[in-house]
Amino acid sequence: MPKAGYYAVAVGRTPGIYGTWAECQAQVTGFRAAQFKKFGSQREAEEFVRRHRAIKSDAAVPLAGTSSGGMVLPSRAQSKPDRVPAKNKGRTRGNSPIAEYAAADTLPERFAKLAAQGFMFTATSPPRLVVYTDGSGLSNGTRRACAGAGVYWGDGEAAQHNIAERVPGKLQTNNRGELLSIILALENCPFPDIDLEVRTDSQYSIMSMTVFLPTWIKNGWRTQAGPVKNVDMIRHLLVLMRRRQAPMRFKHVRGHSGHAGNDRADELARSGAAMPPLPDRRTWLDPDDEPVDHKSATDVAADIDPAWLMSEAEMEEYERSLAEEQSESRQEA
Repeated sequence: MPKAGYYAVAVGRTPGIYGTWAECQAQVTGFRAAQFKKFGSQREAEEFVRRHRAIKSDAAVPLAGTSSGGMVLPSRAQSKPDRVPAKNKGRTRGNSPIAEYAAADTLPERFAKLAAQGFMFTATSPPRLVVYTDGSGLSNGTRRACAGAGVYWGDGEAAQHNIAERVPGKLQTNNRGELLSIILALENCPFPDIDLEVRTDSQYSIMSMTVFLPTWIKNGWRTQAGPVKNVDMIRHLLVLMRRRQAPMRFKHVRGHSGHAGNDRADELARSGAAMPPLPDRRTWLDPDDEPVDHKSATDVAADIDPAWLMSEAEMEEYERSLAEEQSESRQEA
C-alpha cells in the first residue's frame, strides 16, 4: 500500500487538502504560481495552506467520505476553478491570440498542396508545420496507473499520421505521456525538412527542454532535489531535437479551453492510455553518443506566456512530489 499523505494546495484551481497526488496534480498543473506540498500529517498540511491562503474554517466542507473532522476542501463559492471565459477560448492565459493557420491560397505551392491535404501551417514566413501533442495519465500513483500520448497532425489525408500510443514501461504518469507525445511527433514527422511548431499544453515539457535543460546538462542531470525525473525521455528528446534538419519551436496553448487542435490531441492521448501495456523501450537515445557538431538544444525557440512560467523552486517542488508518487507506485506494484 502507498504511504498515507496529505497534499496541501495553497494556490491552485481549488485550494485545500487532497488525499492523492492525482487529485493534487489536477489542481496545480498549468496553474500560474501554484503552491503545493505533501505532508505526513493533516495538521502540517492545514498549516501550510493557512500560511499561504488564510483559509477560514467556516469556508471548508468535509471531503467526501469523511467526518466533519476529516480532510477538508474549501467550498466552491469561496474558490472557483480557473476557467477561460468563452470569448477567450483558444487563447493563452495572457490573452495573446494563438496564431491562426494560414489559408492554403496564401501559401507557397508546396505548402498549399500539403494544407489541402489537411496539414496546418502558421501564417509566418517561412510557414511552420503545426503539430499538437498531449499526454494523458489516469490513476497516477496506483497500480492501476496508465498513461498515453497523442499526436495530432490534422484531418483529411493528414489524419493518417495522427498517433495514439500507450506509454511504454511500468512507470505510467501524465508527464511521461507529455514527453512521449513530443518524441513521437519528432520521430514520425512526415516532413522533417520543414520548420516545425509543436503546440502543447505541457508547461513541464516546454520548460524541461528549453529553460532548465542547459543547467541540467551542466550539473550532470541533477537538480537540488536529486536526479532529473524522466531523464531517459528528456535525453532521448534532446537527441531528436538536435538531429532535426529544420528549425523547431514550442508554443504553449491552454489545455481544455475549447481549442480544437489541443482537444484532438487530448482525445488521442486518452485513447493511447486505454491501450494494452507495452514493455519499456530497450534503448533510449543518449546525447553523449552523438557527434559534437550537432546544434545546441538552446537553438530551439519557445513561445510561452511568462505568466505561466514556473520558477525553478516551483519546478523542484513539483519534481519532489512527482518522485514521491512514482516511488509509492513502485512499492504498491
